[in-house]
Amino acid sequence: MSVNSGIKTATNTPTTVGVAKGRTYLRLTNESLDMRCRAGDANISNTAGVIMEPGQTVEFRSLPSENKEIYVMSEAKAVKLAYYEVIV
Repeated sequence: MSVNSGIKTATNTPTTVGVAKGRTYLRLTNESLDMRCRAGDANISNTAGVIMEPGQTVEFRSLPSENKEIYVMSEAKAVKLAYYEVIV
């Protein structure tokens, strides 16, 4: 098992965060003070996906064999997201 963490900048274009292969857990924190963003599958948009308000943290859990990619995007200006993931 290993841990991967860092900062991801979300823009208005959906992009993946972290390493999907073998991931069992992903925690994302919106570090913006005034801008919300979205997280979810490849179909996220300004109206679809998990809403992350400024300062909010969300968690995703999946089976390592799923290799599930999580996408993030901002609803307007660039937003910094802190991420922490566990990989087996």
